[in-house]
Amino acid sequence: MGNLFFRRAKSFARPAILPLQNHSGEPSCTRNGTTLSWQILLEKITGKSLGTNIKELLLSPLKMHRTTLGDPEGRNVAVPYAVDDTGKPCRVWYPEVGEGHGLAGGGGAKSTIKDLLMLYQSFLLAFEHQTRTGSDSTPGSPFKQLRTILAPHIGVGKSPIDRMAYCLGLYRTRLPRNLGFASMNNMLIGTDKLISTGAESPGVHIYHHTANLSGFFSSVFLVPSTQSAIVVMTNSFPLLDPTDFVGQLLVSVLLGEKPGPNILQLCKATRSASRSSYSPLIAQLANHKATKPPQFPYPAYEGEYINAAGNFVLSVTANPSGLLLNVQPPSRTYYDLLPYDGNTFFWPANREDEICKKGMWPFLSAGFHKIRFETDKDGVIVDRLVWAHDVSAKPEVFRKKLGGQKRGRGKL
Repeated sequence: MGNLFFRRAKSFARPAILPLQNHSGEPSCTRNGTTLSWQILLEKITGKSLGTNIKELLLSPLKMHRTTLGDPEGRNVAVPYAVDDTGKPCRVWYPEVGEGHGLAGGGGAKSTIKDLLMLYQSFLLAFEHQTRTGSDSTPGSPFKQLRTILAPHIGVGKSPIDRMAYCLGLYRTRLPRNLGFASMNNMLIGTDKLISTGAESPGVHIYHHTANLSGFFSSVFLVPSTQSAIVVMTNSFPLLDPTDFVGQLLVSVLLGEKPGPNILQLCKATRSASRSSYSPLIAQLANHKATKPPQFPYPAYEGEYINAAGNFVLSVTANPSGLLLNVQPPSRTYYDLLPYDGNTFFWPANREDEICKKGMWPFLSAGFHKIRFETDKDGVIVDRLVWAHDVSAKPEVFRKKLGGQKRGRGKL
C-alpha cells in the first residue's frame, strides 16, 4: 500500500486458506497475485520455508552462491537510490522484501549478474533439450515442464496470443515487436512510441520481463534460438527505465541489427513524461477538493482500523493539521492526511516526496490518495474507513477497533 517498508513480521499474516479458483469456479488464470498462493502451497507440502526450498532445489544445484531470499552477506551489496526531478540521486530505504514476507516469491530474491547468467544458461539449455526431445525434464537440471511454462497462456492487450503473450512468469514476444510492455517506459509514454525490435529477424521469439522495486530496476531478455541471455540491472528508481532501453539495444546487437532510430530523443521524451507524470493527478485532486470541513474534531478519527481478514492494520492519529495514517505500525509507511471534503481526507501528490522520501512506486490514482471515514448508523461514532488503494479492485473497508470510543459530536 505505497511502499515495501513494512517490517517482515508485520507485513501481513498469510491466510491459512487461499482460493485458487475465481468466482465462476474456474481455475484462476491472471498475472496478478498468484505468487503468494504457490508460496503457501509449496511451504505446506514440503514443510520448509520458501527460501529453504529455493536454495535446496535451485540455488545449490546451480552453484548460485550469491543469491538469497535473506539478507545479502558481505559489503559488496548495492544500495538503493531514487532520482529526483533535477536528475540528482537520493538514498532510499532498502525494500524489506525477503524470507518471511508475503511477497517473497514475487520479488524477494537478491542476486548478481554472474549468478543470473548461470541461471539462464541452465534454463535455456534445459528448454532446448525438452523441446527437442519432447520430454518434461532434463538430466542434471533442476528445471522441469519448461514446454508448459514457456507456452503462451494469456494474451497481452489486443495482440494475437501467438504474437505476444504471458507465459508462466515471462512474456513471450515474436519479433518484430516492442519488448518493453512490462516496463515503466510503457506506462510513461505508451507502446506506440517505444522501440520496435527485430525488424530484420521476423519470427524470432524473445522471452522477457522487467522487475522493479523501490531503488532497483532490472530487465531480462532470453533468446532461445541463439542460447543467449541479456540481464541489465540498476540500483536506482530513475526518471526512465534504462534497463529496458539498454536491454533492447543489446538484443538488436545480438541479432546483428542496427538499433532503432531516435533513441536519444526517445529517452528525453520518456524522462520528460516522468517529470510531468504527477501533474494530471495533482490537478485532479485540487479540482475536486471541497471547502466542507471535517464533521468531527480530529481525535474522533483516531484508532486502529482492520481489514475484513483481520491481518492488516491502519493506525490513525491526530495532529494539529489533520491526521497521520500509519500502515502496519510500526512500519515506516505513513501518510500525512489533510482535510479534503467532509469526512474524506487526502495527502497531496508529489513525485519527489513519494518516490525519493517515502520510497513509493508511483500510484497515479486520486482514489489512492484519499481516505474516506464513515460513521455508525446513528452518525455519532466514526467506526470505519474506506480506501481505494488498488485500482483493479473495489475500495476496501477497514473497521475500527472500538472500546472506550469518544463520540465525535460537533464540528471543528
